[in-house]
Amino acid sequence: MESVDVPLVVDLDGTLLKVNSLHEALVQLVSRNPSRALDALFVLRRGRAAFKAAISDHVLPDTATIPVDEMSAIGRAGPK
Repeated sequence: MESVDVPLVVDLDGTLLKVNSLHEALVQLVSRNPSRALDALFVLRRGRAAFKAAISDHVLPDTATIPVDEMSAIGRAGPK
């Protein structure tokens, strides 16, 4: 039988991360480019997915500074 690589999908917000990644990205966008953050708020009328897309078009959360739930991360890393 042929081996198939299967991606591991993990819910980040509240599971692997201790914070909400959308909130983190919005705070970064407000601090870096307030006018783009305001534009993103107007996009919110088109729905949550459009709002997330408007934010992620300009900023992604800094993975080096986001607090990770260590126990959750260890459990998903598997045996070493």
